[in-house]
Amino acid sequence: MTSKVALLLEDEALIALDIESTLADDGYEVVSFATCAEALDWLQLNAPAVAILDLHLRDGPSNAVALLLTERGIPFVVHSGISGSAASAPDFSAGTWLNKPSSGHDMLASISNALRTTAPRHEL
Repeated sequence: MTSKVALLLEDEALIALDIESTLADDGYEVVSFATCAEALDWLQLNAPAVAILDLHLRDGPSNAVALLLTERGIPFVVHSGISGSAASAPDFSAGTWLNKPSSGHDMLASISNALRTTAPRHEL
């Protein structure tokens, strides 16, 4: 059986490990990056089932990744400690919002919601 692939963009190692563990326990193969540049390179040849994005990574905001995911119809969860106006930023409007800190249960529920509410994806 082929596992589902989840893209994780998180630059805090402990948070990334926690999310990776939660997703692996739910049957996901997790591909994790700490920078937008790495994620954008990977996305040139790959299409995950879902993505989890922090708003701000080592090389800046993840807007470009969110836009690419939206264009390709790939569901994503915005997982961030930043709230307010950032939550309504147009680049992230197609995503499901989940505030940090969050439980594994909340992460999986947000992923499930993102998968239900995202339009069909466009393949590479």
